[in-house]
Amino acid sequence: MIKGHKDQRIENGKKTVSKVLLVARRMFGKQGFAKTSTSDIVKKAGIARGGLYHHFSSKKDIFKVVFRIAMEEIAEQIKFDKSVPDKKDHFLKITMAFFKACLDPERLQIVMIDAPSVLGMDEFRRLDRELLTAQLTEYLKHLSEDNIIKPIHIETMSHLLAGATNEAVFLITQSKNKDKTLKEVFSSLKILIDSFWL
Repeated sequence: MIKGHKDQRIENGKKTVSKVLLVARRMFGKQGFAKTSTSDIVKKAGIARGGLYHHFSSKKDIFKVVFRIAMEEIAEQIKFDKSVPDKKDHFLKITMAFFKACLDPERLQIVMIDAPSVLGMDEFRRLDRELLTAQLTEYLKHLSEDNIIKPIHIETMSHLLAGATNEAVFLITQSKNKDKTLKEVFSSLKILIDSFWL
């Protein structure tokens, strides 16, 4: 009986966390971190304030988890497939997939607009390296080992490309003609990619 109560508490706790993250994700994505309060989250999630603070110490703590979830979604959409025969075409398609994933309005607000200021650039870069740049580095190593690209410093090129694509997202979001700017950005990045391809 005691075990049954414990299992039920664990299950209820998981449901509370899921509700909080679902609501917080939507609110952070639509109105931003600054305009979202824990009171808003509690009300929308339909839970007690104590339930929220049992699992999260602060609004920033909630945001940190939401940020990671959003980054994991981006990472899922830019997975490189080493078996694809046309490596350059695949590389370019993944690059475009990155832009489309980041430019999703909710992800854009959470990942690119709020995260650097709310969590700090160190935390932003740490997770970016862990989930996104690491994939790029691994694929560049694969291309190098198969003599598909010129001899380059893999880690350096990975960070240059990651920095360039992140800045490109900011450039696109600030543009009055986003579609036009996306095409220009993609064309410019293609020149960079062509420069180290054999």
